[in-house]
Amino acid sequence: MRTLIALVAFMGLGVVTAAVPASSALAACSGASCHNVNPNGQCSGTRYGWTGGGYDSGLGIVVVKSSGCRAAWARLQNDQYLRYNGGTFTVRIERRVWSSYGYWYAGSLSKQFPSTNGGVWTNMLEDLDSWDEHQACFNFMGGAWTCTPWIS
Repeated sequence: MRTLIALVAFMGLGVVTAAVPASSALAACSGASCHNVNPNGQCSGTRYGWTGGGYDSGLGIVVVKSSGCRAAWARLQNDQYLRYNGGTFTVRIERRVWSSYGYWYAGSLSKQFPSTNGGVWTNMLEDLDSWDEHQACFNFMGGAWTCTPWIS
C-alpha cells in the first residue's frame, strides 16, 4: 500500500510540475550558448574577488559567476564619478581551463565604458566545470590593469 501511495504521489507531482509554466528565474542561456551574451536580465550570479581600493572606496571590480547559466562576467563598480569624469574604463573578463598540461588561456571579452556612477559589466564567458577559472580586470584611460585573483 505504501508503494502505491508513493507512486500516486509521484505521478501527481509529475502532472503538477508539467503544468507549471517556466519561471523567469530560470537561465535564459547555459554554458557555451551564453558566450558574449549580456547578462542583464538573463542571469543572476554571485560576486567573487573584489579588487580595487577596498569595497568602500567606490571603485573596484569583481567576477560574477552564475551557476544557473554556467557563465561568468566582470562587473566594475564606480561610485567616484567626479574623480573619473570624462574618462573611459576598459573592463575585461578572462577564462582559463585546466588540462593535463596545466592551465591554458581560453579567451576573454572586454568592453569600454565612459565613466559613470554605478555598475557596468562585460558580456558573459562560459563557466563549464569546476576546472574553469575566471579573472576580471579594468583599466582607466589605457593605464595599468587592476585584476581580481583567478576565481574557480
